[in-house]
Amino acid sequence: NKRMGRLNLGSSGMGAYNRNYNQNQSRTNRAASVQVKEDWTVIEEIEFSRLTSLALPDVKEPQDLLLAGEMEYYDSAFDRVSCKQERPLKIMDRLVHHETASADSNIQCLAKEAAGNVFATDAVISALMCCTRSVNSWDILVRRFGDVTFLDKRSG
Repeated sequence: NKRMGRLNLGSSGMGAYNRNYNQNQSRTNRAASVQVKEDWTVIEEIEFSRLTSLALPDVKEPQDLLLAGEMEYYDSAFDRVSCKQERPLKIMDRLVHHETASADSNIQCLAKEAAGNVFATDAVISALMCCTRSVNSWDILVRRFGDVTFLDKRSG
């Protein structure tokens, strides 16, 4: 005679442990990267829910200004990795740069040439692209030098 237990999943469809998982993680309170001034005019506010269907007018097709570095071979077998189909990661001995846009020498050269007015690295662009689905907090520093704006990822 087996007794069957039942887990109350609640309205969200998750157990109590999963429901409170993010609440138990330590939170880092960060200072605002931009201090909003009283004389600023709000042009538009965009809610996260609207970002998925956002279409901005007058946005030109992007163009590559500089191709730097190199891409390693990507093994497509990693696309099918699961618990049953494990694939060990290989340790690669190489130098990885994690510079911000305002500290990157290539981006600084582009800014001096006036090749654009807003600069960001791939880490910042990917954070913005995934922001509506992000569980963990993220922070982008907005630094303006004259007419040039740098979007930097906060270290730490």
